[in-house]
Amino acid sequence: MLDQYVIVPYVAQAVVSRRTKECEPRELSHRLGMHLLHFLEPLVHELDVTVDKRPLRTLVQTVEAIVAFRDRNHGLLLSELGDYMDGLGGGGGTKRLSTLIHHQGWKAQQIEEFLLQQADSQIEDWEAQGQDGVLIWDGTVLEKPESLSAEGLCAVRSSKALRLTRVKKGYYHPPGTPIFVPGLHGIGLLLAGRSDQQGPTRLAALRWWTSRGPLASYEKDENCKLLRLSSRRWGHRLIHVFDRGYCGSRWLGALRGFNTRFILRWKTNYHLLDAHGVKQAAWKIARGKRGLAPRTIFDAVHRRNVEGSVLFFPVTHPDFPDWPLTLVVGRRKGGTPWYLLTNEVVETAADAWKVVMAYARRWQIEMTFRNLKSELAIQSLRVYDWEGRLKLLGMLTLAYAVLMDLMGEEGRTARDWLIDYACHRSGAHLREVEIPFTRLRIALSKLWLTFPCGFVRRAALRL
Repeated sequence: MLDQYVIVPYVAQAVVSRRTKECEPRELSHRLGMHLLHFLEPLVHELDVTVDKRPLRTLVQTVEAIVAFRDRNHGLLLSELGDYMDGLGGGGGTKRLSTLIHHQGWKAQQIEEFLLQQADSQIEDWEAQGQDGVLIWDGTVLEKPESLSAEGLCAVRSSKALRLTRVKKGYYHPPGTPIFVPGLHGIGLLLAGRSDQQGPTRLAALRWWTSRGPLASYEKDENCKLLRLSSRRWGHRLIHVFDRGYCGSRWLGALRGFNTRFILRWKTNYHLLDAHGVKQAAWKIARGKRGLAPRTIFDAVHRRNVEGSVLFFPVTHPDFPDWPLTLVVGRRKGGTPWYLLTNEVVETAADAWKVVMAYARRWQIEMTFRNLKSELAIQSLRVYDWEGRLKLLGMLTLAYAVLMDLMGEEGRTARDWLIDYACHRSGAHLREVEIPFTRLRIALSKLWLTFPCGFVRRAALRL
């Protein structure tokens, strides 16, 4: 990076041995801090054209603070986050953070483009190794029940209210209608490999939109914008995976128009045309048929092994009778079958299992939204203007991307040692049965609070 950013002399960091017993906390803290700086380097280079060095330092410090400052209720409040940042830059953290998010020299769109470039690099690496990946789609909401006058808020269905009003034995029956609160709608795109051996997942995009006011938009429009973007950028290199919320004739027409490879979970009562041209519900097509190629699979939701089998049938949609599709039925013992509609070539039971296992990766985006809401305090955000809010949300996605980047196999030795060192719940048995994201965040937060990384804290961007 430019020498003007160097405000402390550069000191070569000691290389931490890959052997667990030789890791040292202070050296590992500096090593992970330098990893953060190198991860943000392309974005810093781009923003350096229009943004002064002081806001850039604040941006790096903010990402570090979001990772280290663990407060579910107040994690993104400017006053709380700024108070934590006072120790990173000599005071005035709240004012510096406010100046950063209201700076006119950069836009939240630049963070989204940075995440897309990271996804490009991952896809190129997979292609070089002869592997492919899936692009998982899903929607979410950001609930702000205490807010009224913030720009761009709209009505969103509250999942938290649904949980709190669930019927409990011995209590009065709660309201039966859905509860809506002020908030924002979001659409997430998660890049994942076909298997865990292809590395951790990456958040390729997280776009927010509202249905009210001068910034109002529609869900179908926002989905089509992202579909156009991903289709032009990656073409047939990825398989797009959708849940039942995208099921329907209109979305199928959009997928056909953009010539997209897809796997879509079909609703059981929605009609299809079977091989004989008979129009019937999807569940009736597979009724009475025995499953093929039984095998034991891992249920990621309930974290257990279950017995499963597959079926596949050539079908078409009533609105697109000339478009050959395949209905893949994935069955599991004690669970609801999956009816997966795809335009992938399925000729054998092995091909059908590939479709089922690709859709099984969709659970990763549910875990992403869970981590953003419960671990990174995304719903504690309180910024009133639209662009400033998107910028702070963008920096939150950068913090999430940094943590996911640390979950690669090349850093497993240092990561496992760190979790054992700094997390009270540790051990190999827990690493095998639990998603390590929460453990990693706790351990990294404790490490940086105990052994502050001088390069990040002084924002010495010599990269």
